[in-house]
Amino acid sequence: MVGNALPEGEWRKTAEAAPLLGVTRQKLTQLVEKGYFIGGQHFLKLGDTDTSPRLWNIDSCRLVFAELAAPSFGRKYG
Repeated sequence: MVGNALPEGEWRKTAEAAPLLGVTRQKLTQLVEKGYFIGGQHFLKLGDTDTSPRLWNIDSCRLVFAELAAPSFGRKYG
């Protein structure tokens, strides 16, 4: 990253990112709280408060969702 340029990829506000990723805005927040999304890589906070708006890196977030959806070998179903 050079200067104030955003890291590579498509960046969207939460209201736009959630439907593109197929989740709710609340689910995005939950995944941040659980540590699945990392600031600076998956999202950027646009202020200093907990309620500050965020920009989401769509491509990076999709990679996380792909890992969450991937089957786990040795996992028992049923």
